[in-house]
Amino acid sequence: PRLYVPGGCLCQYPPAAGRVEVVTLAGISDKLDERLSYFRQVAVILGSVSLFVAALLIGTITAVSVSERLGVIAAVRAIGVGRRRVVGELTAESVVLAIVGGGIGIGLAVVVAGYLETILAGLPGLPAAVRFFVLRPESLATAYGLVIVSGAVAGLVPALRATGQEVTELLHTEEP
Repeated sequence: PRLYVPGGCLCQYPPAAGRVEVVTLAGISDKLDERLSYFRQVAVILGSVSLFVAALLIGTITAVSVSERLGVIAAVRAIGVGRRRVVGELTAESVVLAIVGGGIGIGLAVVVAGYLETILAGLPGLPAAVRFFVLRPESLATAYGLVIVSGAVAGLVPALRATGQEVTELLHTEEP
């Protein structure tokens, strides 16, 4: 049995083998932190995979959108709009898509993390100070920034590819 001592310590009583084991809340927190490090690594891996999949989806959507509008891109370039402007507009579309998708994703993450936290906090025997899902603003901002950057890169590649072709070639290959 353990005896709670006011002041934040748990003491083993009666002493095992003639000794008293003093366990502080900081020690409990350290052991819990050590045991949960595996889950943090899994969370980082899942987050990285999710970011990669999001970049692929944004790139695919932008590539399909660009390929469907090759004739429009060629016509716009034929009337004198520069390549830089067309690339900028196509990239901006994918950035807007990333901003909206990233905002929705982070909003869902906050809601789901809060819900799971309430479920896990209700487990019997856990101190009230133990938290499983700690959403730090800097982590959310970093994730949101990475989504936006990956959206820009995913949109830039098909935009550069489409505007790199000659206008006459684009108009010739475009089907009615």
